[in-house]
Amino acid sequence: MGLFPRLKILTDTLLSIGAHHLGVKEPERALQELILDSVAPAALGIIQSGRIIDIGCGVGLPSIPLVAILPELRAVLIDERTARLETARAWAEEIGVLDRIEIVKGKIERRFPNVSRETDVLVSKGLGGVEKIYGLVEPKKNRFRSLLLYSGDGPDSESAASHRYQVGGKTRRILVVSRSALMSTF
Repeated sequence: MGLFPRLKILTDTLLSIGAHHLGVKEPERALQELILDSVAPAALGIIQSGRIIDIGCGVGLPSIPLVAILPELRAVLIDERTARLETARAWAEEIGVLDRIEIVKGKIERRFPNVSRETDVLVSKGLGGVEKIYGLVEPKKNRFRSLLLYSGDGPDSESAASHRYQVGGKTRRILVVSRSALMSTF
């Protein structure tokens, strides 16, 4: 099966399981704004394999779509909202990727220290900017290679590589901040 039909299945499955958690209900708009936006790091070559930690994952965006299209990728999803994590678990199970996802309930500042293995990338979509995320994970900064933040607007940072792309007629941006840049900035 080609990539686009797989992304369409991801969209339809998410809408059938978790529409009540989403601000987007229309399938075409959900495909563009939720699923295509989530897989942009794979399309841009930023993430291909390894392990990511999704901070404030909600229903599993962007991690579940990334894991679904990248067979060598694993993810830890962390959120404090039980209902959203249950939706993420149901979605991952329905599309057959639950075996590559670990779901952790709790606040990142309490749960992140329990993440014992090194990770490649910390991912955050909508939880906050670089300073906020770094403040949450700073005690464990030696356990990740880079921080990937999804962002729609705002100034570029000298400490980050900015990747711009179009989704649904809107310009979006992904910031990739290396651990060394974070350590020298904050």
